[in-house]
Amino acid sequence: MIALAFAHALVTALVTALVIVIVDVIVIVIVDVIVIVVALVIALALVLPLPLVLPLPLVLPLPLALVPPALRRPGPGPARQGGGGRGVCAIAGVPPRTLRLPGRPRAWRLDGFRRAASTEIMQRRCGVWFGAGCLAVLFIAVPEATWGANDSVFVSQTVPATVTRGAPLPVELTFRNTGDTTWTRAAGYFLGSENPMDNMTWGTNRVWLPEADAVAPGASYTFRATLTAPAVEGIYDFQWRMLQEAVEWFGAYSTNLRIEVRAPVFACDGTETLCLDLTSAAAVEASGGVVVGGDFTAAGFQPSDRGGIDWEFGPEHDFSAGEMEVAVTGLLPRPGGEGDGGKVSIFDFCGLEPETNEGVGLQKMAEDYRDGHIFRYGMDDDGLADNWDAVIITGRDFRCYYSINDPPWQEGETHNFRLTWSSAGLELWIDATHCASGGNGDTFDPASKLFTLAARCTHYANQHAIARFTNLRLWARGARTCGNGVVDPGETCDGDCPTSCSDGDPCTADTLTGSAAACNAACSYPAVVACAAGDGCCPAGCTGATDADCGGPATCGNGVVDPGETCDGDCPTDCDDGDVCTADLPTGSAAACNAACRHTPIPICTGGDGCCPAGCTAANDPDCTGSGDAGTDSPGVPDSGGDGCDCTLGRGARGPSPLLLLLAAALLRRRRSR
Repeated sequence: MIALAFAHALVTALVTALVIVIVDVIVIVIVDVIVIVVALVIALALVLPLPLVLPLPLVLPLPLALVPPALRRPGPGPARQGGGGRGVCAIAGVPPRTLRLPGRPRAWRLDGFRRAASTEIMQRRCGVWFGAGCLAVLFIAVPEATWGANDSVFVSQTVPATVTRGAPLPVELTFRNTGDTTWTRAAGYFLGSENPMDNMTWGTNRVWLPEADAVAPGASYTFRATLTAPAVEGIYDFQWRMLQEAVEWFGAYSTNLRIEVRAPVFACDGTETLCLDLTSAAAVEASGGVVVGGDFTAAGFQPSDRGGIDWEFGPEHDFSAGEMEVAVTGLLPRPGGEGDGGKVSIFDFCGLEPETNEGVGLQKMAEDYRDGHIFRYGMDDDGLADNWDAVIITGRDFRCYYSINDPPWQEGETHNFRLTWSSAGLELWIDATHCASGGNGDTFDPASKLFTLAARCTHYANQHAIARFTNLRLWARGARTCGNGVVDPGETCDGDCPTSCSDGDPCTADTLTGSAAACNAACSYPAVVACAAGDGCCPAGCTGATDADCGGPATCGNGVVDPGETCDGDCPTDCDDGDVCTADLPTGSAAACNAACRHTPIPICTGGDGCCPAGCTAANDPDCTGSGDAGTDSPGVPDSGGDGCDCTLGRGARGPSPLLLLLAAALLRRRRSR
């Protein structure tokens, strides 16, 4: 019995141990499987985009109480558990954001653990969109009402129909928020360029809200911006649409406009030493220029080999300091001569042959060119060669690194260059960009009398300029002495400068600019246009209601001639001026206080009106009496005499009236009767 009991206990122990081992193995296997699955998911999440990871069973239906508050979708109504319904992709500790299908205004629907292959889920954290690292993903179903929707309608726009190339373009576009989200800059709401999407035609592809502005649902907002016109003439599309950055473009498009970009109108302002359009040889020669070589077309002046234009200036012009603006068109390489490969370098100061030949040239050089690019090769400070296509060298110690590929310069484009020089050095601008500054080693000689715009100012044979100069403005701004009694270039006065301005007219603004100390004082008298009391002026369009200087509202019959009245209380009712040689015509009426008389000279030769107009005679106007009478042959001409009463009557003069003749006859009869 003892042996049997021992055997039974042994078997029981073995079975128990076996069960424990089996259970342990099962638990270990389950744990290992879970670990392997988790590891696999982590590996997939690190190498695959989030849309490919989400179908895996990572989304677990948790009780709402177990969901951290930061992961709960805010909004009215309780959240619902379950795998279906609308969902939010949330990262632990990060408030959830609405997920959307690209291009659709509503949140997408999660169907269990399946979704359409075309959907795309993204979550933004700290301003960065990511998906592969989104591991702790929870989908919490929420009521429809809690989901925000972006939408907008286009209202209006104010945009110029034309603009000068490269010029600022002020625009206003108004959109109304018809969604249920509030637009703020922090939330990533912008206007984005369209047609095509995200284009940079107008210098930017985004117009943003100011930080302090917020556009609530139902409100309209006007986006204001100053864009930049393209650098090339043409017709360009202008269209915009709302977007939430990295979420979606939404709502209506603005009405597409076709804006014309024009070439700038060249104009001189009278301050220049030299200013002309370089399209006519006759105009250049009339300005004193000597054409050394080159051709003129409507596109501008193209210097030839050994070509250019020289201007010689008198001693009154001092080019030791000055400024030059020139427009250059067609900066593209073409086959040149003598090994230079058709490359150009802009603005190379010279003055070596002869010394007086100072100027600015467009040239080609046989050395230091690479890869068929436009500009001359330069060296970095570390001596390494680079920027083959982005270097302009101006003078011996003045170089400007400027890219022509952002955006690329096109054939036929015109670019504006401005160069200033003085004892302080050189400054160069290309279009609106300040390009470089230089030392004072290349300033013009104060004694220079010759300025050259050329292929090279010394006209070497192996430089072949290819670009065209289209216009030129040149200022001599050398040393001048304020107080020498001579109005030097750049001065408006010297010794007799105005210190105050008044033309005695209350309807002009007396404006003094500059100062006598700087010899640049000047007066201007712009017209007063604003209706303002106390300045003694009643501008056109103002009344007593808007300007007390207009004397109050016009009232006919108050005895005051108000603005718009010609009389008040003493209006003319009879326009006879006593001159038979004028037609007396009344206008207006006394009742309206606008009565007036117009006296028009009678030009017609006709009898019976008592007038003999200029050019009329007795032959065609009986009122012009013949010779030997007391009248006049024509106004202001003495009668021909011979009747004992030779006299001259003025225009409209007449002989004695019949009443006077009768009175004289009665007096004579009375004397005789005595």
